[in-house]
Amino acid sequence: MSKDKKILLKFIATVIISAIVGGFFGFFAGAVQNLSVSEFLIMNFLKYGPYGYYALIGVSFLSSLYFLLKSRGIIIDIDNLDDSQFELKYKIAENYIEKLGILSTISTALVFALYISYILSIVIEPNYLQVLDPLTITMQFIIFLLYQLFISKKIVDYNKKLNPKIQGNVLDSKFLDEYLNSCDEFEKMQIYKAGFEAYRKLNGIIPLLIGGIFIIAMAIKGGILAILSLTFVWIILTLSYYTGVKKSR
Repeated sequence: MSKDKKILLKFIATVIISAIVGGFFGFFAGAVQNLSVSEFLIMNFLKYGPYGYYALIGVSFLSSLYFLLKSRGIIIDIDNLDDSQFELKYKIAENYIEKLGILSTISTALVFALYISYILSIVIEPNYLQVLDPLTITMQFIIFLLYQLFISKKIVDYNKKLNPKIQGNVLDSKFLDEYLNSCDEFEKMQIYKAGFEAYRKLNGIIPLLIGGIFIIAMAIKGGILAILSLTFVWIILTLSYYTGVKKSR
């Protein structure tokens, strides 16, 4: 059997299995429509959501502080190291900075999601018991964002210390363009490859998310705004990729 036929059979099998799985979850979603799932989730989220919110902020703060201090300790002394120690310490510091960046991005996304979900729950069901009022949680969220901005600035500062040719200020709206222009060709190629990998994975994940949100919306009698928003993101992602390819020619 030729390679193309194997690919075609694999594709057909994937479609059939996806249809079966999707049908099962669709049937399940329809079966629980009358169980007031949405009301149950909102009620419990208003009760317990803030505790998860605080726990996430606490873990994020302590973890980022750990990596920040570890990176700082190495970078302060890196100029005083001999050649045999420099390369090892450089890689360790680079690893800490990378983990700090990943942690900052993920924690910001999760805290933002919890914050928006809590505010939305209050708007939908204002008569339920609220552990936190909207003003309090909003002020805490703003403080968290300022802390993450501080972390982002320190990441850039530490990268500049490790690689003095890097340019850009994280507070500048043109920071990413200036940062990219200051990279050499090898570093740019790494960034381009990472960007393509992100595009490739998101282009596969977003359709699955749309299908998942559709099933959840059936179960909780939700609206179509989430599906439309995710579809809009999918379109923007695709257009951004092809626009970038066109500009690079």
